[in-house]
Amino acid sequence: MDEPDTTIPPPSRRNPGSRIDQRFPRGASPAAKAAPHPRVGLNEFLSHPIRLSLVAALASVEEADFASLRDFLQISDSALSRRASQLEEAKLVTIRKGYVGKRPRTWLSLTPAGREAWTSHLAAIKAIAKGLPPSV
Repeated sequence: MDEPDTTIPPPSRRNPGSRIDQRFPRGASPAAKAAPHPRVGLNEFLSHPIRLSLVAALASVEEADFASLRDFLQISDSALSRRASQLEEAKLVTIRKGYVGKRPRTWLSLTPAGREAWTSHLAAIKAIAKGLPPSV
């Protein structure tokens, strides 16, 4: 004799109006099961809190100077330099160096790929926060 499937409690032991029943109805279409989870839209370079904060700050401006970013993010020069270099290697950020008077300055800006990565990453976070894709 086959053993009964105990992974999902029978209806008599569940509340049929429960939230889980509403979110994951029995017999959901195969297409709904095959849809990729929104986490696939997350960008691995933006998983680090400082890199995420840096890209978010740059997303709202055309470019920002190093000192302003450092102060806004409340991190050290070395932490900002390291994270900015990582994002530059990933081609998400452009670092421009120049002078204001005789003083050296550094400016950072998002590349077009960086803006796209930010938009996709943010959309994925919003989709994950919703809990389910609209089709379910």
